[in-house]
Amino acid sequence: MSFFKLNDNTFVASNQEKILYDYPTITIQKSEINGPHLSTTQNYFSIPYINQTSTPNFEYTPINATTPETYLVKNIYFFRLLHNNIQDVTDGEDPNIIGELVIEHRSNTTSKVLYTCHLLKQYNPGQTQLGTDIDTIIDLMDADAINASINLNSSISKAIKYIVYEDGSNILIMINTNPIMIVDNTTAFVLKCGTKTNLFNINAPIVYKIIDGINITIRKEEDIYIDCKPTGVSDEEVSTYNIPLLSETSNQKQNLDFMKMTVNFVIFIVILIVASFGIPILYKAVVINKVIQLIGVGGGGEPGHIRIKTIDVYIFIFFALLILSIFGYGKENGDYNSFMVCIFLSVFYILSSVLISVKKQDKNYMTFDEKDLSYPIEKDEKKDDNLINSITQYFSSGDISQFFVNAFDLIWENKSTIGGIELIYFIIILSLGLTNQFSPNKKINQNLAIMFWLQGGIMLLFLILIFAVVFKKK
Repeated sequence: MSFFKLNDNTFVASNQEKILYDYPTITIQKSEINGPHLSTTQNYFSIPYINQTSTPNFEYTPINATTPETYLVKNIYFFRLLHNNIQDVTDGEDPNIIGELVIEHRSNTTSKVLYTCHLLKQYNPGQTQLGTDIDTIIDLMDADAINASINLNSSISKAIKYIVYEDGSNILIMINTNPIMIVDNTTAFVLKCGTKTNLFNINAPIVYKIIDGINITIRKEEDIYIDCKPTGVSDEEVSTYNIPLLSETSNQKQNLDFMKMTVNFVIFIVILIVASFGIPILYKAVVINKVIQLIGVGGGGEPGHIRIKTIDVYIFIFFALLILSIFGYGKENGDYNSFMVCIFLSVFYILSSVLISVKKQDKNYMTFDEKDLSYPIEKDEKKDDNLINSITQYFSSGDISQFFVNAFDLIWENKSTIGGIELIYFIIILSLGLTNQFSPNKKINQNLAIMFWLQGGIMLLFLILIFAVVFKKK
């Protein structure tokens, strides 16, 4: 195998050779992304790049040329590492370099095709990971959104050296040797790709060029470039200072984040409003009415009040386990959405509990079939009137134990049905987990499978306890 040698001065290009590039913000559609996730015959990811302008994205000025060659981007590709033949870079020196972003350009005036290849490097375990728009492209395949705005200018690493070589007379290949860092989710997708391509020859030719980073610049209309020569710094060390005045990408992301936050807040409010009306009605139908029907209102209503308190305890345990399981997953994987779900469930539970507590003071709410299970108005003089006593009133460990026994009896009587349902659910979750349907990232996928299976078990337990209330007498 022949190698590209970055430190061989024989191949260093003249400073007359220049590269200028600019990739404005575009919107890519999820439906336009093709790859191994959709086809077993395609071993790379491909995304069309729809230019919104005729301004060239890439300009290359060869030596002695009077005008630059101009190109427009047509497609973006993701591969596993293609060029494993760059000496002291991809020849095993850095095993974290695992893939390549390939940008296909077409000449404005000729039939020439340009491919720029940007190395992709995964983070070390435990290292703080900062995502770019390269990760946004991959995240789109695994998200609910149908499109995403990307800006390659902010994602492509500042060039240190470009390797330039030809594959025939109409194909030009350039390799940016300064890798782009990618997060774990992107790494998982890239590792599904192949290490071969029919787009161009990846072997190092006898003749190639190495263009220094000082001759590679980015053009942005909203930036001002100030040429200066600070004291003690040579022309080769500093060619320009770039002062960004506006950031189109940043503004678009802020607007998108604000829109998402607004939509989520509206959905949150709507659900809470619906819950404020629906939850008390559901609680009365499933709990209060059934307790009156099965236990009655004898003994001053105390047995019924005790059973209602027992059910409240089990509802609290259900929400606590559910929230903790989601929080544990979110903490393990740094999933912001999981924390939002935990907050929503917590507020939902607190609000529902307050609404139901207020409703319990209503005689009509505590009446079913002309049987009144209202709480006594008179205060118990033996107990202090405080929050703790109010919460623990009618709490009975004996009834909680009896309630659990009733639930166990119900499980035992229907063990075949319950066992079958749990087995089917386990097989479904296991199958989805083994086929990476939750996420292409193996670790995230395993954690999601465990979380969904755990939540399914918690919900099944809760339903069994509710059935114990409905079908079992004290």
